[in-house]
Amino acid sequence: RDLHSFPTRRSSDLYITGEDELLDALEKAVVWEGWEDECGDEEKNYCKSEFSFRQIVPMSESLLISNGTYAELSRLLVKDPNRELVRWCNYPWAKKKNLQTAADLLVHFGYTDLEAAWVLGRQQLDNLENYGHATAIDWRLKNWGTKWDAYFIQKERRPGRLTYHFQTAWSPPLPVVAQLGRAFPSLAFELLYFERGCAFQGELKLAEGVTVGHVEQEYHGDRGG
Repeated sequence: RDLHSFPTRRSSDLYITGEDELLDALEKAVVWEGWEDECGDEEKNYCKSEFSFRQIVPMSESLLISNGTYAELSRLLVKDPNRELVRWCNYPWAKKKNLQTAADLLVHFGYTDLEAAWVLGRQQLDNLENYGHATAIDWRLKNWGTKWDAYFIQKERRPGRLTYHFQTAWSPPLPVVAQLGRAFPSLAFELLYFERGCAFQGELKLAEGVTVGHVEQEYHGDRGG
């Protein structure tokens, strides 16, 4: 993914204060290192993140499935909700070619390995049962508040204070910060986030593991977006 050209970046500053021993523990706990596999992409890069949501609210690797036509039709191949299939088959191009089943549609789009599609569809249905969502993006939006992990991360450390500056896609990671607060209730957290494209900013504060303040308002600065 081209993060530099992404049109809706949320710019965030996370300030964490408290005893240095606890800050040390948090600083180590949020580091992730490994092979980056973004929703089943064929190209993988070994990377290290100083602040990774996957360390705070872990996600099962079985959810690493890209949203899209192939994923949706694979689900329909295994479990055929008539309403969804009818929507596909009622498109004029589908009627013209007499496409009546999920298998017909998959082959039409060039996905001829129906056995592999069945496996993917079964995996998504298992994900729905086990995690409440079929794919990574849907799960992340619910559990992270944003579709991707943090990126463009900068870290600052001084006695009694740890700061992370980072960006996210579309929206701020409110559930992630809330989970950090629960995991480290003796630390205080303040998240500031900015989005010039949609003209809003916000502030989330946590203390003793609970939210003590959250406000959003208009923003017309140059951060985010």
